[in-house]
Amino acid sequence: MMNYILNPYKALFILIIVCVSFSVKAQTVTDTTVYTFVDSMPEYPEGTAAMYNFISGKIQYPEIAVENNITGKVYIGLIVEADGSLSNIKTLRGIGSGCDEEAVRVVSLMPNWKPGIHNGENVRVSTTIPFSFQMKPDGKPIYNNADLLPLLYESYFDFDYYIKTNLRFPAGISNKNTIDTVDILYVVETDSSLSNVKLKDSKDKLNAFDYEAIRVIQKLSGKFEPGYIDNKPVRVRLLVSVVFDYGNIDTLECELHTYSYDRSNFSYYKQPKEVFTVVESMPEFPGGMKNLMNFIGDNIRYPTEALNNNEQGRVYINFVVEKDGSISNAKVLRGVSPSIDAEALRLINSLPNWKPGMQRGEPVRVAYNIPVKFSIENGKVKKRNR
Repeated sequence: MMNYILNPYKALFILIIVCVSFSVKAQTVTDTTVYTFVDSMPEYPEGTAAMYNFISGKIQYPEIAVENNITGKVYIGLIVEADGSLSNIKTLRGIGSGCDEEAVRVVSLMPNWKPGIHNGENVRVSTTIPFSFQMKPDGKPIYNNADLLPLLYESYFDFDYYIKTNLRFPAGISNKNTIDTVDILYVVETDSSLSNVKLKDSKDKLNAFDYEAIRVIQKLSGKFEPGYIDNKPVRVRLLVSVVFDYGNIDTLECELHTYSYDRSNFSYYKQPKEVFTVVESMPEFPGGMKNLMNFIGDNIRYPTEALNNNEQGRVYINFVVEKDGSISNAKVLRGVSPSIDAEALRLINSLPNWKPGMQRGEPVRVAYNIPVKFSIENGKVKKRNR
């Protein structure tokens, strides 16, 4: 049998390797989820206008594209990492002739973004940037490209949110996984209005999807900042894909409406307005929370039955503060007894209008929870709801 004597320096080296190995493993456990929508979307430093200024200052029209009169729009997909760096930069839809590669090159030169935030943490978020390649036409007032492309007043990322909350779905689709896409061309005028809203590919007869896609885009008229070339507003033609994804809606929860287009009737599922739980500015009772507690304490009516049975406790009520501040959909989340629960509902439904919640500068419906306390002390009703 052979005896091995381990060199002390070699032993120390092996120990260091083992420790480093464990350290690396411990530090690489991270959340790799890639989100599409988050509480706070990622943003280019100083905003979208600054991003397009950066693009216009860096982009170079490929010579081969100029020679072959290649024009159009390139869509670049990327991931904004949790530290704001950009990764996975790639062409989602291109036009070739060097334009795709040029768009990728420009995005690769961008500085770190302000990262997306979800549930209070920086997260990885996928997003898309459109690049328009269009040589200035001689004598034509409509451009397919501009130094600064038209933007919605709120932000570049609001477009998907607008479509999600305003789109109506043609009825009669039985497969919930059905997806239909309609490509729409439109022109943003210098006064922010829209014109020439039409299908990218013309048809002799439009269907329910076509009419709805045109309608939802037309509603955006007046809500854009116009495009600019050389610091002057210009007319700009844009292309957008309106996606009808039935996998994202519950038709049983939708209202069914009939609309008429070109003397033909079409049935659509209209989604109920989204109810938020957290918004940028939460709803507020007139005068604040102290006044709300005072109102409840002053107006509560302890049911006789509950008094006789010595029933007390907290009833948790959920309700919706509507866009006009009114109260709706009050319901008991956790109750005490039938008579006490009924009184809690009556009390909440009697609340005056609130200051509504605000999201992206617009009033929205917000779900709210309130505990209503019913308390008996020394055989007497405690009046204040504390």
